[in-house]
Amino acid sequence: MCERQCLACGLRSGWLERLSRAVDAVTAPARFVLERHLELGFFPRAHTAVVPWGAPPLSTSVAPLRQDPGPARFLFIGGLERHKGIGIALDAFRRVPDARASLDIAGAGTMADVCRAAAQRDARIQFHGFVTGEQKSRLLEGADALLFPSLCWEAVGLVMLEAFAHGVPVIASRTGGIPEFIEEGRTGFLVKPGDAAALATHIQRLAGDRASVAAMRAACRADAARLTWARTAGELVEVYKTAIGPLDNRAPLPGALTENRKG
Repeated sequence: MCERQCLACGLRSGWLERLSRAVDAVTAPARFVLERHLELGFFPRAHTAVVPWGAPPLSTSVAPLRQDPGPARFLFIGGLERHKGIGIALDAFRRVPDARASLDIAGAGTMADVCRAAAQRDARIQFHGFVTGEQKSRLLEGADALLFPSLCWEAVGLVMLEAFAHGVPVIASRTGGIPEFIEEGRTGFLVKPGDAAALATHIQRLAGDRASVAAMRAACRADAARLTWARTAGELVEVYKTAIGPLDNRAPLPGALTENRKG
């Protein structure tokens, strides 16, 4: 998050704000995103709606809750950049002193070498590099919780929805649109951005309470089942209908073909 706007961004946002005055309808995947734009004066004439993104289809191979005394498995998957909170995740994990928890890190970015070095120092940490497809699915299926300690304004965070589809609760930053998708104690926990101590507390809590993880797994899958792309598409269609109504009552522009306008 920029503390102040540079000249180039100021000129660009001013131009975009003027263009936004002609917009008839606008949607955002989270209320935070929509309200932030409205606060800045964008879309003054538009019909507005929050249309959440859809979660991936529910995984059919969710790992059962493990009864063995092995460590609870925590996962960070995403861009290995400072603003994504990987440094906070590593700091928090260092504050968990015992072997009741392990940490898998997957992704690519400028902090990849930092993550690789952390894995070499701490046997509880495993660095996988960039993953996709089946390898990514296996990591999600085997995780007990996802760490999502972002320092930036996330619109939603698709990795969070992917975790829900695999029945994996999320410990995330209370920033951007994230809090709109996590119900505290039901599908995860929220911490202040940058608070490694609070993140470590929740890691220790879940590592010692497998019963809570089991209950949260079911709740996460229930939310993913509700947030489908079919629902997203249906809600977008309704927004289109709302916007088209006033358009149909306007006089066509001089020289413009009605068919082209409606197309």
